[in-house]
Amino acid sequence: MGNLERFWLVILIAAPLVVIVAEPAPIARHGCPARCGNVKIPYPFGTREGCYYNEDFLISCNNTFSPPLAFLDHSNINVTDISLEGRVQIMQYVAQNCYDESGHPINGSNNYALLRLKFNSSYIISDTENKFVAVGCDTIAEVTGVVQGNKSYTAGCKTICDRIDYVANHTCSGIGCCLISIAKGMNLFEITVRSYESHKKVWKFNPCSYGFVVEQSQFDFSPKLLRELQNVTKVPMVLDWSIRDVNDTCGKTKKAKACKGKSFCAPVDDNGYRCKCLDGFEGNPYLPSGCRDIDECSPPNRNPCKGGMICTNTVGSYRCSCPKGYHLENGTAQGCVTNHRQNWNLILVTLGKYTCFNPLPSSHI
Repeated sequence: MGNLERFWLVILIAAPLVVIVAEPAPIARHGCPARCGNVKIPYPFGTREGCYYNEDFLISCNNTFSPPLAFLDHSNINVTDISLEGRVQIMQYVAQNCYDESGHPINGSNNYALLRLKFNSSYIISDTENKFVAVGCDTIAEVTGVVQGNKSYTAGCKTICDRIDYVANHTCSGIGCCLISIAKGMNLFEITVRSYESHKKVWKFNPCSYGFVVEQSQFDFSPKLLRELQNVTKVPMVLDWSIRDVNDTCGKTKKAKACKGKSFCAPVDDNGYRCKCLDGFEGNPYLPSGCRDIDECSPPNRNPCKGGMICTNTVGSYRCSCPKGYHLENGTAQGCVTNHRQNWNLILVTLGKYTCFNPLPSSHI
């Protein structure tokens, strides 16, 4: 023969399809509630004694609501999401200053909003995820904050517009809406809003002035908010959290008391630290067995081995190898080539599963 023939070997094996379902990794301490209503409660947070790391991480679960609502440490701060990456989403009050058509203040509108966190606690108001927003066409809004160390600052916005036609969607540049950054490290802020002319000239489309700190990704301005915000009492905002303990810091060894199992500590700017799973592991690094091995070889679309290579999961990593009768091309991990000149293309078929080894390029025939 002038050319070597290609041979196809097809093996059909009758094999049962076995589905293995891994046990989900725990998020709470053993015997502790992992939810409060719609909110997951991962350790170091907990809803009762013995379930949280320290008092800062106590979540009060109020079962008089349906579904139950989570609150931060016996406060009125409503928690709506907790992330092990260091964020807690809460609902925070909107300051409103509303008037009737004659320019008289409306009873029940509160032009003042306050958020006070414990000094030197595990929480600060996120300056990266939140913005201070003022909304209105006859509005002055101010935010006064206190940062860790009892330093204070004040910032503000004023927004003026004669007609709603001047107000644009998705824009907060001062016409109907103003958006500014907040100071880093705040644990307290006060918001006040007021009007220049009691909204007399703009009342038909904007009866109120509004001021609030909001999670920026959850806020999109539109002209209809000039009126509709009157019916909104709270908006989402984000707190950053970390483990803060003067007797337990994250040193050069990357070890800390709160970090368990296959994890390490990472210092954060506010002199605290957070725990993270080692590379190749995922889960809750605050639990003794919370960080579990990632199976890099499954599902198939995560398979990092290319060119017909076999992926074998190992603890904390994986290994790529060639099937029997093949070796790495040029000693690299780019793909496998046959140990012989003949090109055997093997297709192994099972009921419910199959594995294909790619044919060799023509240059190898």
